[in-house]
Amino acid sequence: CRRDEARTATYHQFTDETWTVRDTKNNRDLILPVMPAMRQILHEMQQTHGHTEFLFISTTDHQKAIPRGSMDYLLRTGTNGEWSAHTLRHTVESYLRELEVPEEIRDLVLNHVRKSMGHRYSHGKALSLKRGAMEKWHNFLLHAVGETPIKLVEDNEMSREVLG
Repeated sequence: CRRDEARTATYHQFTDETWTVRDTKNNRDLILPVMPAMRQILHEMQQTHGHTEFLFISTTDHQKAIPRGSMDYLLRTGTNGEWSAHTLRHTVESYLRELEVPEEIRDLVLNHVRKSMGHRYSHGKALSLKRGAMEKWHNFLLHAVGETPIKLVEDNEMSREVLG
């Protein structure tokens, strides 16, 4: 997803299996599978911040999303100026290509608009295709940092806590 789509993400956009972003740059819903590591992070965020609407909250008002400038600042300072939200999108695109995920599926994951005639007739979610790509990406990331989640939150446990 894009910076503002992540920055304004709410817990209500998540189910056990999917994250649905409706307010996107190209006005097309982005539906992504929720991977186990993401489920774990959502659980930990909920435990840390309590019951808030937004995943990334403002430090001055926990009922508001983190401001755009604050998120940009955190990303840049946390990476010594080397990363931005858009750099992360480029990185996902590049590594999905290296992991041999076809371009069409990379475009689905990143919610890119394809100009082909086939795209005009494609209205499905392609969730299983996206899940396969995201599994490759998540396995790559976990391997890169040499870790796996210790105790993953079960699907129904996240529903009870996050979806209330």
